[in-house]
Amino acid sequence: MSQGKGFSLWLVPDANQPPYCLLKTLINELSTVYQTPQFIPHVTLLNDVETVESIIREKSAILANRLEGLVIQLGELGSNGIYFQQLFSQVSLSEPLRQARLAAEQLFEVNRPPYFPHSSLAYGHLTTEEVATLEDRVRLGQPDIASLSFPVAALAVWSTNGPIDQWYEVARFPVSQP
Repeated sequence: MSQGKGFSLWLVPDANQPPYCLLKTLINELSTVYQTPQFIPHVTLLNDVETVESIIREKSAILANRLEGLVIQLGELGSNGIYFQQLFSQVSLSEPLRQARLAAEQLFEVNRPPYFPHSSLAYGHLTTEEVATLEDRVRLGQPDIASLSFPVAALAVWSTNGPIDQWYEVARFPVSQP
């Protein structure tokens, strides 16, 4: 099991809408196949933020107000062969998403490597063959993941310190829709 650190800012869809339900079902099904961790559907905006909880809450509330109307467009499946990116759907780096990432980096005073937006579908230590099996399983499903998009309903702040089974949601800030 891999470990995270600090806090992470996740862009999440509305849990009552079809994209969330489809992604959550898919994540749970894939995690069952290889007994990998389950997690909520999200796109990480910023991770490994080292600060205290009161500051992450305060700054995240400010950031959420800047995300109005942000829409996530999922894309092709991929794998980077690392624990938190075993299987994912690439996310289009739209100008509003790029600006959101930049705002997060500025607000939290961090400078990170180039942003690679994605929506993870499976975490874990998997072989190339296991990832290929999972990809095939997703590609056979309906609807096509690459055709999904969703408005960001909230900015969820997660404590991602330690092993995944110790992660927890710290706060959730709604994102306004136009």
